[in-house]
Amino acid sequence: YRRASCVYPHARYGCGTLPILMDDVQCTGGEAQITHCPSTPIGEHNCHHSEDVSVHCIN
Repeated sequence: YRRASCVYPHARYGCGTLPILMDDVQCTGGEAQITHCPSTPIGEHNCHHSEDVSVHCIN
């Protein structure tokens, strides 16, 4: 996808069930990829799926 058009603060499409990969993600909007956003190291987290967010992406 080319970019995100909207970010929802809750699990709009349902809570995830897979392992949580990112936590404390702090994007500013200029990043080319979500992995360019500051966050805890991939796979490290102190959260639950109740904190999931949803991102709507567009081409």
